[in-house]
Amino acid sequence: MFKIVIESAALKKAMNIACLATENTESSVTGHCLFEFQNKTLKILSTDKRNLLAQSVMELPAEVDSRFTIDPRKILTLLKTVESDSLTFLYDSEKATVQIFFSNTEESFISLPSFDPSQYAPVGEMFSKAYDLKTINAGVLLEGIRFIKGFLEPKDKTFSNLYISNGVLYGSNGSTVAGAFTCPDLVGLDEIILPISILSPIMNLINNLDLQDVLIQTTSNNIIFASPDKTHAFGFTKVKAKMPKIPVSVKDPEVGGWTINKKTFLKKLGCFHITGNINLGIKGVFESDTLRLSTVADRSSKDFMDCKKIKDAADTFFVTECRLLEDTVSQFGGIDIDFFVLEKKIIIYNKANLEITEKDNKVMKPFTSVAAVVRSKEEV
Repeated sequence: MFKIVIESAALKKAMNIACLATENTESSVTGHCLFEFQNKTLKILSTDKRNLLAQSVMELPAEVDSRFTIDPRKILTLLKTVESDSLTFLYDSEKATVQIFFSNTEESFISLPSFDPSQYAPVGEMFSKAYDLKTINAGVLLEGIRFIKGFLEPKDKTFSNLYISNGVLYGSNGSTVAGAFTCPDLVGLDEIILPISILSPIMNLINNLDLQDVLIQTTSNNIIFASPDKTHAFGFTKVKAKMPKIPVSVKDPEVGGWTINKKTFLKKLGCFHITGNINLGIKGVFESDTLRLSTVADRSSKDFMDCKKIKDAADTFFVTECRLLEDTVSQFGGIDIDFFVLEKKIIIYNKANLEITEKDNKVMKPFTSVAAVVRSKEEV
């Protein structure tokens, strides 16, 4: 038997990270994380044995040499239930049991099962073999993921992935809409594929640790997102796929367009949905400094709003699905967006500054976000 005291705040962070890579099961070691004590270091490792892996590292006041597994979700539940600055773990290998004490007496504890630690996959080796790709601002990465995630198609094997190519994040549903996001911080990142199932864990890693920067690492088989000091990390098996053609570019459009207020535009589309029409079509006509909107339906609804020309744009129109356009515009941040009407698609473009935290200071980072929405073949 051996006993160890771990501070609650550090343990909570580690358990949140461990949950990113464990299965929600009590009957298998894949539902547990591994507490690995060596010298004065504790590594908390987790994996689902298929695709995911995570690690947290803590320094200990004394040398310890032991290993045991435990369910991280139960530890998180305990931390939420009791008010204690630390938890004391007492591991009995013969009984395969971990007792967790949460007060200054030996009469307040819970007992949890522990699997044979030798069953655990060698996750630590995967992290030790990783090499650094790039450190980027966490706020930039969060904004890019948030923007692109809304364009993905979860049920499609190819278009459920976020693709990073030449410093640009790309995503598409494979048919009606595509998006792209870039920022100077992303320069140098290339040939990285993030499945949609990985995006929320990456965002949780950043938010749970309140990271300002994220270190991206790689091995022959894994992509890893880590805190800059490498004390916390989450990774996944590389996706072996080729990036499909995604018809959207972050380059400045060469044609004329129109600037409109995003909030006003969304309100007007929202009013049209009150009619209750399913698969409602929307027609937009740009005339000088006015955008005239009307629904494509048996009973037409109409509205208009101000717009501002870019580059002597010629009057034109577009027809597309109202819900598709509304969902796409909702992905954009900022106050204004630019519209460019091409032969087969509408380009929605936004070049602005993102307020992020860098070295504990608020700074502005330039970014570009673009979406391409297909036009309807119906000419109304």
